[in-house]
Amino acid sequence: MVAPKIQKDIVHCFAMEILDSILEEIGNDIFCLLVDASRDVSGKEQMAVVLRYVDKYGIVKERFVGLVHVKETTSAALKSYIGALFVKYNLSLKQLRGQGYDGASNMRGEFNGLQSLILRENNSAYYVHCFAHKLQLVVVAVVRKHTGIGNFFDMISVLLNVVGASSKRKDMIRDINQELVHKALGCGQLKTGTGLNQELSLQRPGDTRWSSHYKTLKSLVDLFPIVIKVLEYVEKEDRDDKKQKKDQDIVNAIACVNSTKSLLGELRRHGWQSMLGEAYAFCDKHDLSKLEMGDDYVNPKKPRQKTGITNQHHYEVDCFNDVLDWLLQELNSRFNEKTSKLLVYTAALSPKGSFREFNLENLMSLAKLYPNDFDDGEVRDLQHHLRLYIADVRADVRFSHIETIGVLSQKMVETRKHICYPLVYRLLKLVLVLPVATATVERCFLAMKIVKSYLRNRIGDEYLSESLICYVEKRELERVTNDIVINRFQNYRKRRVGD
Repeated sequence: MVAPKIQKDIVHCFAMEILDSILEEIGNDIFCLLVDASRDVSGKEQMAVVLRYVDKYGIVKERFVGLVHVKETTSAALKSYIGALFVKYNLSLKQLRGQGYDGASNMRGEFNGLQSLILRENNSAYYVHCFAHKLQLVVVAVVRKHTGIGNFFDMISVLLNVVGASSKRKDMIRDINQELVHKALGCGQLKTGTGLNQELSLQRPGDTRWSSHYKTLKSLVDLFPIVIKVLEYVEKEDRDDKKQKKDQDIVNAIACVNSTKSLLGELRRHGWQSMLGEAYAFCDKHDLSKLEMGDDYVNPKKPRQKTGITNQHHYEVDCFNDVLDWLLQELNSRFNEKTSKLLVYTAALSPKGSFREFNLENLMSLAKLYPNDFDDGEVRDLQHHLRLYIADVRADVRFSHIETIGVLSQKMVETRKHICYPLVYRLLKLVLVLPVATATVERCFLAMKIVKSYLRNRIGDEYLSESLICYVEKRELERVTNDIVINRFQNYRKRRVGD
Protein backbone atom coordinates (compact mmCIF):
# COMPACT_ATOMS: atom_id res chain seq x y z
CA MET A 1 0.00 0.00 0.00
CA VAL A 2 2.89 2.39 0.63
CA ALA A 3 4.63 1.65 -2.69
CA PRO A 4 4.04 4.46 -5.22
CA LYS A 5 3.36 1.95 -7.99
CA ILE A 6 0.67 0.19 -5.93
CA GLN A 7 -0.94 3.51 -4.97
CA LYS A 8 -1.11 4.55 -8.63
CA ASP A 9 -2.70 1.23 -9.57
CA ILE A 10 -5.33 1.61 -6.83
CA VAL A 11 -6.17 5.15 -7.98
CA HIS A 12 -6.35 3.83 -11.54
CA CYS A 13 -8.85 1.14 -10.49
CA PHE A 14 -11.07 3.65 -8.69
CA ALA A 15 -10.95 6.06 -11.66
CA MET A 16 -11.81 3.32 -14.16
CA GLU A 17 -14.79 2.23 -12.06
CA ILE A 18 -16.06 5.83 -12.04
CA LEU A 19 -15.51 6.17 -15.79
CA ASP A 20 -17.26 2.86 -16.47
CA SER A 21 -20.34 4.03 -14.54
CA ILE A 22 -20.38 7.34 -16.46
CA LEU A 23 -19.92 5.69 -19.85
CA GLU A 24 -22.56 3.08 -18.99
CA GLU A 25 -25.04 5.89 -18.24
CA ILE A 26 -24.32 7.50 -21.61
CA GLY A 27 -24.31 4.24 -23.58
CA ASN A 28 -25.23 4.95 -27.20
CA ASP A 29 -27.18 8.08 -26.28
CA ILE A 30 -26.35 11.66 -27.26
CA PHE A 31 -24.12 13.99 -25.24
CA CYS A 32 -22.45 17.40 -25.33
CA LEU A 33 -18.72 18.15 -25.14
CA LEU A 34 -17.37 20.82 -22.77
CA VAL A 35 -13.68 21.63 -23.13
CA ASP A 36 -11.24 24.16 -21.72
CA ALA A 37 -7.46 24.35 -21.46
CA SER A 38 -5.18 25.73 -18.77
CA ARG A 39 -1.59 25.39 -17.61
CA ASP A 40 -0.77 23.40 -14.52
CA VAL A 41 1.84 24.33 -11.93
CA SER A 42 4.64 22.68 -13.93
CA GLY A 43 3.81 24.70 -17.06
CA LYS A 44 2.09 21.91 -19.00
CA GLU A 45 -0.99 22.77 -21.03
CA GLN A 46 -3.83 20.56 -19.79
CA MET A 47 -7.20 20.10 -21.50
CA ALA A 48 -10.15 19.23 -19.25
CA VAL A 49 -12.99 17.26 -20.85
CA VAL A 50 -16.53 17.20 -19.44
CA LEU A 51 -19.51 15.37 -20.95
CA ARG A 52 -23.07 16.67 -20.53
CA TYR A 53 -25.91 14.20 -21.00
CA VAL A 54 -29.39 13.17 -19.81
CA ASP A 55 -29.58 9.96 -17.77
CA LYS A 56 -32.38 7.39 -17.81
CA TYR A 57 -34.27 9.34 -15.13
CA GLY A 58 -34.33 12.52 -17.23
CA ILE A 59 -31.70 14.27 -15.08
CA VAL A 60 -29.10 16.44 -16.79
CA LYS A 61 -25.57 15.59 -15.68
CA GLU A 62 -22.14 17.04 -16.37
CA ARG A 63 -19.34 14.56 -15.69
CA PHE A 64 -15.60 15.07 -15.77
CA VAL A 65 -13.96 12.26 -17.77
CA GLY A 66 -10.32 13.21 -17.88
CA LEU A 67 -7.45 15.60 -18.28
CA VAL A 68 -5.32 15.47 -21.42
CA HIS A 69 -1.83 16.96 -21.73
CA VAL A 70 -1.84 18.87 -25.03
CA LYS A 71 1.55 19.71 -26.51
CA GLU A 72 -0.08 21.85 -29.22
CA THR A 73 -3.14 24.06 -28.84
CA THR A 74 -4.07 24.43 -32.51
CA SER A 75 -7.62 23.49 -33.39
CA ALA A 76 -6.45 20.48 -35.42
CA ALA A 77 -4.31 19.22 -32.54
CA LEU A 78 -7.14 19.65 -30.02
CA LYS A 79 -9.48 17.73 -32.29
CA SER A 80 -6.99 14.87 -32.58
CA TYR A 81 -6.65 14.71 -28.79
CA ILE A 82 -10.44 14.65 -28.38
CA GLY A 83 -10.72 11.98 -31.09
CA ALA A 84 -8.15 9.82 -29.29
CA LEU A 85 -10.06 10.21 -26.02
CA PHE A 86 -13.33 9.22 -27.72
CA VAL A 87 -11.68 6.10 -29.16
CA LYS A 88 -10.26 5.23 -25.73
CA TYR A 89 -13.73 5.49 -24.14
CA ASN A 90 -15.51 3.84 -27.07
CA LEU A 91 -17.52 6.98 -27.81
CA SER A 92 -18.54 8.09 -31.28
CA LEU A 93 -18.42 11.59 -32.71
CA LYS A 94 -21.85 10.82 -34.19
CA GLN A 95 -23.29 10.88 -30.65
CA LEU A 96 -22.17 14.49 -30.15
CA ARG A 97 -24.99 17.07 -30.12
CA GLY A 98 -23.33 20.14 -28.66
CA GLN A 99 -20.03 21.90 -28.01
CA GLY A 100 -19.27 24.36 -25.23
CA TYR A 101 -16.10 26.42 -24.95
CA ASP A 102 -15.17 29.68 -23.22
CA GLY A 103 -14.51 31.66 -26.41
CA ALA A 104 -10.82 31.16 -27.26
CA SER A 105 -10.24 31.66 -30.99
CA ASN A 106 -8.67 28.22 -31.49
CA MET A 107 -11.90 26.65 -30.18
CA ARG A 108 -14.75 28.92 -31.30
CA GLY A 109 -13.33 30.04 -34.70
CA GLU A 110 -16.00 29.95 -37.40
CA PHE A 111 -13.66 28.76 -40.18
CA ASN A 112 -10.76 26.83 -38.65
CA GLY A 113 -11.67 26.60 -34.96
CA LEU A 114 -12.25 23.35 -33.10
CA GLN A 115 -16.02 23.78 -33.26
CA SER A 116 -15.97 24.19 -37.06
CA LEU A 117 -13.74 21.12 -37.54
CA ILE A 118 -16.14 19.00 -35.50
CA LEU A 119 -19.16 20.46 -37.30
CA ARG A 120 -17.70 19.34 -40.63
CA GLU A 121 -17.88 15.74 -39.43
CA ASN A 122 -21.12 16.10 -37.45
CA ASN A 123 -23.49 18.86 -38.54
CA SER A 124 -25.65 18.33 -35.43
CA ALA A 125 -22.87 19.15 -32.94
CA TYR A 126 -23.91 22.78 -32.51
CA TYR A 127 -21.56 25.18 -30.74
CA VAL A 128 -22.90 27.41 -27.95
CA HIS A 129 -20.63 30.10 -26.55
CA CYS A 130 -20.49 30.05 -22.73
CA PHE A 131 -23.31 32.38 -21.57
CA ALA A 132 -21.47 33.52 -18.45
CA HIS A 133 -18.42 34.40 -20.52
CA LYS A 134 -20.57 36.35 -22.99
CA LEU A 135 -22.18 38.40 -20.23
CA GLN A 136 -18.75 39.17 -18.80
CA LEU A 137 -17.58 40.31 -22.26
CA VAL A 138 -20.58 42.68 -22.41
CA VAL A 139 -19.41 44.40 -19.20
CA VAL A 140 -15.78 44.48 -20.36
CA ALA A 141 -16.77 45.99 -23.72
CA VAL A 142 -18.81 48.77 -22.09
CA VAL A 143 -16.00 49.56 -19.64
CA ARG A 144 -13.60 49.94 -22.56
CA LYS A 145 -15.92 51.95 -24.81
CA HIS A 146 -17.21 54.51 -22.30
CA THR A 147 -14.39 56.76 -21.11
CA GLY A 148 -16.11 57.76 -17.89
CA ILE A 149 -16.83 54.18 -16.86
CA GLY A 150 -13.32 53.11 -17.83
CA ASN A 151 -11.81 55.89 -15.72
CA PHE A 152 -14.11 54.95 -12.85
CA PHE A 153 -12.90 51.34 -12.74
CA ASP A 154 -9.29 52.51 -13.14
CA MET A 155 -9.86 54.67 -10.07
CA ILE A 156 -11.35 51.67 -8.25
CA SER A 157 -8.23 49.62 -9.06
CA VAL A 158 -5.99 52.38 -7.69
CA LEU A 159 -8.17 52.57 -4.57
CA LEU A 160 -7.89 48.81 -4.02
CA ASN A 161 -4.12 48.98 -4.48
CA VAL A 162 -3.83 51.73 -1.88
CA VAL A 163 -6.20 50.22 0.69
CA GLY A 164 -4.92 46.65 0.31
CA ALA A 165 -1.26 47.49 -0.20
CA SER A 166 -0.11 45.98 3.08
CA SER A 167 -1.18 43.50 5.73
CA LYS A 168 -1.36 46.39 8.19
CA ARG A 169 -4.06 48.15 6.16
CA LYS A 170 -5.98 44.91 5.66
CA ASP A 171 -5.89 44.37 9.41
CA MET A 172 -7.29 47.89 9.82
CA ILE A 173 -10.25 46.96 7.59
CA ARG A 174 -10.94 43.89 9.74
CA ASP A 175 -10.61 45.77 13.03
CA ILE A 176 -12.82 48.71 11.96
CA ASN A 177 -15.40 46.32 10.50
CA GLN A 178 -15.56 44.37 13.78
CA GLU A 179 -15.95 47.61 15.72
CA LEU A 180 -18.83 48.77 13.50
CA VAL A 181 -20.54 45.37 13.72
CA HIS A 182 -20.34 45.41 17.53
CA LYS A 183 -21.88 48.89 17.62
CA ALA A 184 -24.66 47.89 15.23
CA LEU A 185 -25.43 44.78 17.29
CA GLY A 186 -25.60 46.90 20.44
CA CYS A 187 -28.04 49.31 18.80
CA GLY A 188 -30.20 46.50 17.44
CA GLN A 189 -29.45 47.38 13.79
CA LEU A 190 -28.03 43.89 13.13
CA LYS A 191 -29.18 40.45 14.22
CA THR A 192 -27.01 37.57 15.37
CA GLY A 193 -27.17 34.11 13.88
CA THR A 194 -25.25 31.42 12.02
CA GLY A 195 -23.68 32.83 8.86
CA LEU A 196 -24.55 36.45 9.67
CA ASN A 197 -22.16 39.40 10.02
CA GLN A 198 -19.21 37.57 8.51
CA GLU A 199 -15.88 39.24 7.73
CA LEU A 200 -15.98 41.34 4.54
CA SER A 201 -13.17 42.10 2.12
CA LEU A 202 -12.61 44.16 -1.02
CA GLN A 203 -12.57 42.22 -4.29
CA ARG A 204 -10.74 43.15 -7.47
CA PRO A 205 -12.44 43.27 -10.88
CA GLY A 206 -11.04 41.11 -13.67
CA ASP A 207 -11.92 40.90 -17.36
CA THR A 208 -11.94 37.09 -17.27
CA ARG A 209 -13.60 36.62 -13.88
CA TRP A 210 -17.38 36.29 -14.11
CA SER A 211 -19.41 38.89 -12.13
CA SER A 212 -16.21 40.37 -10.71
CA HIS A 213 -17.12 44.01 -11.55
CA TYR A 214 -20.43 43.71 -9.68
CA LYS A 215 -18.78 42.03 -6.68
CA THR A 216 -16.13 44.77 -6.56
CA LEU A 217 -18.70 47.57 -6.45
CA LYS A 218 -20.89 45.70 -3.95
CA SER A 219 -17.97 45.12 -1.57
CA LEU A 220 -16.89 48.76 -1.93
CA VAL A 221 -20.39 50.02 -1.05
CA ASP A 222 -20.59 47.67 1.95
CA LEU A 223 -17.17 48.75 3.23
CA PHE A 224 -17.32 52.41 2.18
CA PRO A 225 -17.02 54.00 5.67
CA ILE A 226 -14.18 51.60 6.50
CA VAL A 227 -12.36 52.44 3.26
CA ILE A 228 -12.63 56.16 4.05
CA LYS A 229 -11.06 55.63 7.48
CA VAL A 230 -8.21 53.60 5.98
CA LEU A 231 -7.61 56.29 3.35
CA GLU A 232 -7.48 58.94 6.08
CA TYR A 233 -4.90 56.81 7.87
CA VAL A 234 -2.90 56.39 4.63
CA GLU A 235 -2.96 60.15 4.05
CA LYS A 236 -1.59 60.76 7.55
CA GLU A 237 0.92 57.93 7.14
CA ASP A 238 2.16 59.40 3.85
CA ARG A 239 2.74 62.78 5.46
CA ASP A 240 4.74 61.12 8.25
CA ASP A 241 6.74 59.13 5.68
CA LYS A 242 7.63 62.31 3.80
CA LYS A 243 9.02 63.81 6.97
CA GLN A 244 11.19 60.79 7.58
CA LYS A 245 11.59 59.87 3.98
CA LYS A 246 -6.19 40.80 -3.93
CA ASP A 247 -27.70 23.62 -12.96
CA GLN A 248 -29.37 25.68 -15.86
CA ASP A 249 -30.62 24.90 -19.06
CA ILE A 250 -30.43 26.76 -22.36
CA VAL A 251 -34.08 27.92 -22.28
CA ASN A 252 -33.69 29.54 -18.87
CA ALA A 253 -30.40 31.11 -19.93
CA ILE A 254 -32.08 32.74 -22.93
CA ALA A 255 -34.98 33.87 -20.74
CA CYS A 256 -32.52 35.47 -18.30
CA VAL A 257 -30.84 37.38 -21.11
CA ASN A 258 -34.20 38.55 -22.46
CA SER A 259 -35.36 39.68 -19.01
CA THR A 260 -32.05 41.50 -18.54
CA LYS A 261 -32.61 43.36 -21.81
CA SER A 262 -36.15 44.24 -20.72
CA LEU A 263 -35.00 45.49 -17.30
CA LEU A 264 -32.22 47.58 -18.84
CA GLY A 265 -34.73 49.12 -21.24
CA GLU A 266 -37.09 49.92 -18.36
CA LEU A 267 -34.18 51.37 -16.38
CA ARG A 268 -33.22 53.47 -19.40
CA ARG A 269 -36.73 54.97 -19.59
CA HIS A 270 -37.68 55.40 -15.94
CA GLY A 271 -34.70 54.62 -13.73
CA TRP A 272 -32.81 57.91 -13.49
CA GLN A 273 -34.77 59.51 -10.66
CA SER A 274 -34.71 56.41 -8.43
CA MET A 275 -30.98 55.95 -9.03
CA LEU A 276 -30.35 59.62 -8.19
CA GLY A 277 -32.41 59.24 -5.02
CA GLU A 278 -30.30 56.23 -3.96
CA ALA A 279 -27.11 58.19 -4.65
CA TYR A 280 -28.31 61.13 -2.52
CA ALA A 281 -29.34 58.74 0.28
CA PHE A 282 -25.85 57.19 0.16
CA CYS A 283 -24.30 60.66 0.44
CA ASP A 284 -26.52 61.54 3.42
CA LYS A 285 -25.66 58.27 5.17
CA HIS A 286 -21.90 58.83 4.89
CA ASP A 287 -21.87 62.66 5.25
CA LEU A 288 -20.75 63.29 1.67
CA SER A 289 -21.38 66.52 -0.24
CA LYS A 290 -24.11 66.32 -2.89
CA LEU A 291 -23.81 67.68 -6.40
CA GLU A 292 -26.47 70.17 -7.52
CA MET A 293 -27.92 68.84 -10.75
CA GLY A 294 -28.89 72.31 -12.00
CA ASP A 295 -25.34 73.71 -11.83
CA ASP A 296 -23.05 73.92 -14.85
CA TYR A 297 -20.98 70.81 -15.43
CA VAL A 298 -17.23 71.29 -15.03
CA ASN A 299 -14.92 68.95 -16.93
CA PRO A 300 -12.24 67.89 -14.40
CA LYS A 301 -9.64 67.71 -17.18
CA LYS A 302 -10.46 71.22 -18.44
CA PRO A 303 -11.91 73.09 -15.44
CA ARG A 304 -11.64 76.55 -17.04
CA GLN A 305 -13.44 75.59 -20.23
CA LYS A 306 -17.23 76.01 -20.30
CA THR A 307 -19.07 72.85 -21.29
CA GLY A 308 -22.46 74.44 -21.92
CA ILE A 309 -24.33 71.63 -20.20
CA THR A 310 -25.63 71.06 -16.67
CA ASN A 311 -24.68 68.31 -14.25
CA GLN A 312 -28.13 66.85 -14.87
CA HIS A 313 -27.47 66.51 -18.61
CA HIS A 314 -23.97 65.10 -18.17
CA TYR A 315 -24.82 62.42 -15.61
CA GLU A 316 -28.24 61.49 -16.99
CA VAL A 317 -27.61 61.66 -20.75
CA ASP A 318 -23.85 61.30 -21.21
CA CYS A 319 -23.32 58.74 -18.43
CA PHE A 320 -26.51 56.96 -17.30
CA ASN A 321 -28.30 56.70 -20.66
CA ASP A 322 -25.09 56.24 -22.62
CA VAL A 323 -23.91 53.30 -20.52
CA LEU A 324 -27.32 51.60 -20.68
CA ASP A 325 -27.38 52.08 -24.46
CA TRP A 326 -23.95 50.46 -24.73
CA LEU A 327 -25.06 47.55 -22.54
CA LEU A 328 -28.17 46.95 -24.65
CA GLN A 329 -26.15 47.21 -27.86
CA GLU A 330 -23.57 44.69 -26.63
CA LEU A 331 -26.26 42.30 -25.38
CA ASN A 332 -28.07 42.48 -28.72
CA SER A 333 -24.87 41.88 -30.68
CA ARG A 334 -23.71 38.94 -28.54
CA PHE A 335 -27.15 37.38 -27.94
CA ASN A 336 -28.85 38.07 -31.24
CA GLU A 337 -31.71 35.58 -31.41
CA LYS A 338 -32.50 36.43 -35.03
CA THR A 339 -29.10 35.12 -36.11
CA SER A 340 -29.32 32.01 -33.93
CA LYS A 341 -32.33 29.95 -34.92
CA LEU A 342 -31.41 27.15 -32.57
CA LEU A 343 -31.75 29.37 -29.49
CA VAL A 344 -35.05 30.84 -30.68
CA TYR A 345 -36.65 27.49 -31.32
CA THR A 346 -35.68 26.00 -27.95
CA ALA A 347 -37.84 28.55 -26.11
CA ALA A 348 -40.94 26.79 -27.48
CA LEU A 349 -40.27 23.86 -25.12
CA SER A 350 -40.47 25.98 -21.97
CA PRO A 351 -43.13 24.66 -19.53
CA LYS A 352 -43.62 28.03 -17.80
CA GLY A 353 -47.16 29.37 -17.52
CA SER A 354 -48.82 26.15 -18.62
CA PHE A 355 -46.57 25.94 -21.69
CA ARG A 356 -47.55 29.38 -22.96
CA GLU A 357 -44.41 29.56 -25.16
CA PHE A 358 -45.36 26.39 -27.04
CA ASN A 359 -45.03 26.94 -30.78
CA LEU A 360 -45.56 23.99 -33.09
CA GLU A 361 -43.90 25.64 -36.08
CA ASN A 362 -40.74 26.51 -34.13
CA LEU A 363 -40.45 23.00 -32.70
CA MET A 364 -40.80 21.48 -36.14
CA SER A 365 -38.06 23.80 -37.38
CA LEU A 366 -35.92 22.75 -34.41
CA ALA A 367 -36.30 19.08 -35.32
CA LYS A 368 -35.21 19.80 -38.89
CA LEU A 369 -31.91 21.17 -37.53
CA TYR A 370 -31.11 17.60 -36.40
CA PRO A 371 -31.31 15.44 -39.54
CA ASN A 372 -29.27 12.71 -37.82
CA ASP A 373 -31.97 12.33 -35.14
CA PHE A 374 -35.17 12.79 -37.16
CA ASP A 375 -35.65 11.35 -40.62
CA ASP A 376 -38.39 12.60 -42.94
CA GLY A 377 -40.92 10.10 -41.63
CA GLU A 378 -40.21 10.93 -37.99
CA VAL A 379 -40.49 14.65 -38.71
CA ARG A 380 -44.02 14.06 -40.02
CA ASP A 381 -44.87 11.89 -37.01
CA LEU A 382 -43.41 14.49 -34.63
CA GLN A 383 -46.02 17.04 -35.65
CA HIS A 384 -48.80 14.66 -34.62
CA HIS A 385 -46.96 13.73 -31.39
CA LEU A 386 -46.50 17.39 -30.43
CA ARG A 387 -50.22 18.12 -30.77
CA LEU A 388 -51.12 15.17 -28.55
CA TYR A 389 -48.32 15.99 -26.11
CA ILE A 390 -49.28 19.63 -25.53
CA ALA A 391 -52.96 18.75 -25.01
CA ASP A 392 -51.96 16.01 -22.56
CA VAL A 393 -49.51 17.99 -20.38
CA ARG A 394 -51.73 21.07 -20.22
CA ALA A 395 -54.57 18.91 -18.89
CA ASP A 396 -52.33 17.07 -16.41
CA VAL A 397 -52.08 18.87 -13.04
CA ARG A 398 -48.69 17.23 -12.40
CA PHE A 399 -47.22 19.49 -15.09
CA SER A 400 -49.00 22.70 -14.05
CA HIS A 401 -46.28 24.24 -11.87
CA ILE A 402 -43.13 23.19 -13.74
CA GLU A 403 -40.76 26.07 -14.52
CA THR A 404 -37.73 24.52 -16.27
CA ILE A 405 -37.17 21.96 -19.01
CA GLY A 406 -34.85 20.05 -16.67
CA VAL A 407 -37.72 19.38 -14.28
CA LEU A 408 -40.00 18.73 -17.27
CA SER A 409 -37.67 15.97 -18.45
CA GLN A 410 -37.66 14.30 -15.03
CA LYS A 411 -41.44 14.59 -14.75
CA MET A 412 -41.91 12.98 -18.18
CA VAL A 413 -39.81 9.99 -17.08
CA GLU A 414 -41.61 9.83 -13.73
CA THR A 415 -45.05 9.81 -15.40
CA ARG A 416 -43.88 7.51 -18.24
CA LYS A 417 -44.83 10.11 -20.84
CA HIS A 418 -41.37 9.78 -22.38
CA ILE A 419 -42.58 6.38 -23.60
CA CYS A 420 -45.90 7.77 -24.86
CA TYR A 421 -44.16 10.60 -26.74
CA PRO A 422 -40.67 9.30 -27.60
CA LEU A 423 -40.08 11.80 -30.40
CA VAL A 424 -40.98 14.75 -28.15
CA TYR A 425 -38.69 13.42 -25.41
CA ARG A 426 -35.89 12.99 -27.95
CA LEU A 427 -36.29 16.62 -28.97
CA LEU A 428 -36.29 17.67 -25.31
CA LYS A 429 -33.04 15.80 -24.66
CA LEU A 430 -31.39 17.49 -27.64
CA VAL A 431 -32.13 20.86 -26.04
CA LEU A 432 -31.09 19.75 -22.56
CA VAL A 433 -27.60 18.66 -23.62
CA LEU A 434 -26.85 22.08 -25.12
CA PRO A 435 -24.34 23.79 -22.80
CA VAL A 436 -25.06 27.02 -20.93
CA ALA A 437 -21.72 27.69 -19.24
CA THR A 438 -18.31 26.05 -18.82
CA ALA A 439 -18.33 26.39 -15.03
CA THR A 440 -17.89 22.63 -14.50
CA VAL A 441 -14.69 22.66 -16.54
CA GLU A 442 -13.44 25.71 -14.62
CA ARG A 443 -14.00 23.86 -11.34
CA CYS A 444 -11.89 20.98 -12.64
CA PHE A 445 -8.94 23.36 -13.02
CA LEU A 446 -9.43 24.57 -9.46
CA ALA A 447 -9.24 20.94 -8.36
CA MET A 448 -6.12 20.46 -10.49
CA LYS A 449 -4.34 23.17 -8.49
CA ILE A 450 -5.12 21.25 -5.31
CA VAL A 451 -4.04 17.83 -6.61
CA LYS A 452 -0.96 19.08 -8.48
CA SER A 453 0.63 21.70 -6.25
CA TYR A 454 4.07 23.30 -6.06
CA LEU A 455 5.14 20.54 -3.67
CA ARG A 456 3.81 17.82 -6.02
CA ASN A 457 4.70 19.37 -9.36
CA ARG A 458 6.18 16.22 -10.95
CA ILE A 459 3.03 14.12 -10.83
CA GLY A 460 2.53 12.22 -14.12
CA ASP A 461 -0.19 13.10 -16.63
CA GLU A 462 -2.09 9.81 -16.35
CA TYR A 463 -1.89 9.74 -12.56
CA LEU A 464 -3.01 13.39 -12.44
CA SER A 465 -6.02 12.72 -14.67
CA GLU A 466 -7.11 9.66 -12.70
CA SER A 467 -6.62 11.43 -9.36
CA LEU A 468 -8.75 14.33 -10.60
CA ILE A 469 -11.53 11.99 -11.73
CA CYS A 470 -11.68 10.59 -8.19
CA TYR A 471 -11.47 14.07 -6.65
CA VAL A 472 -14.06 15.77 -8.87
CA GLU A 473 -16.55 12.91 -9.14
CA LYS A 474 -16.87 12.35 -5.39
CA ARG A 475 -20.47 11.14 -5.53
CA GLU A 476 -19.59 8.44 -8.03
CA LEU A 477 -16.52 7.57 -5.95
CA GLU A 478 -18.70 6.93 -2.88
CA ARG A 479 -20.66 4.31 -4.82
CA VAL A 480 -17.54 2.32 -5.71
CA THR A 481 -17.09 -0.49 -3.18
CA ASN A 482 -13.75 -1.84 -2.02
CA ASP A 483 -14.62 -5.35 -3.23
CA ILE A 484 -15.09 -4.12 -6.80
CA VAL A 485 -11.76 -2.27 -6.69
CA ILE A 486 -9.98 -5.31 -5.21
CA ASN A 487 -11.24 -7.51 -8.06
CA ARG A 488 -10.17 -4.99 -10.68
CA PHE A 489 -6.82 -4.51 -8.96
CA GLN A 490 -6.16 -8.27 -8.98
CA ASN A 491 -7.01 -8.53 -12.68
CA TYR A 492 -5.23 -5.32 -13.67
CA ARG A 493 -1.77 -6.86 -14.19
CA LYS A 494 0.29 -9.87 -13.22
CA ARG A 495 2.18 -9.30 -9.99
CA ARG A 496 5.05 -10.92 -8.22
CA VAL A 497 5.27 -11.40 -4.46
CA GLY A 498 7.77 -8.54 -4.17
CA ASP A 499 5.47 -6.00 -5.85
